[in-house]
Amino acid sequence: MKKILLSILFIALFTISNSSSAQTVLGLFPQVHYQDNSENTSTVKLKTNRLRNFQIVMDDSIEIRVLRKPIFREFTIKNVPAGNHTFIVKRNYKYPFKEKYNYAISLQSTGNGEKILVKLPKPKYNNFINTTRGLAIGGFAVLWALLPNSGSKRQW
Repeated sequence: MKKILLSILFIALFTISNSSSAQTVLGLFPQVHYQDNSENTSTVKLKTNRLRNFQIVMDDSIEIRVLRKPIFREFTIKNVPAGNHTFIVKRNYKYPFKEKYNYAISLQSTGNGEKILVKLPKPKYNNFINTTRGLAIGGFAVLWALLPNSGSKRQW
């Protein structure tokens, strides 16, 4: 009975998560095709730096959700047709950064098979979170070093 309930729950969650209008891409080696036709197109590479779990809106019509952090910190958009294009990269929540990330970029594509590299600005980390992490890790290291080893015998 538990297996049936878990499978129904899993199927329901999977269909709900995939029913949104945004296309979801795993962040390991993320790339997406702007259109199917590859004639007279260009390739756009976005250097994502520290971003993880972000969204890209292309020309106010195509929305892509990227899960996780890209391994090589870049996102590739292939088959971009010639013309002016607007890309918006955003994160709707700010942890562990200071503010929400929202960056708009406009670029001109000639469609000659060129590769356009766009470096996105790095978001700033929240210093309080980094300080708290450092203190917690240092505190655990000190506690671990001070704990007596009950199984070993020390001979001085």
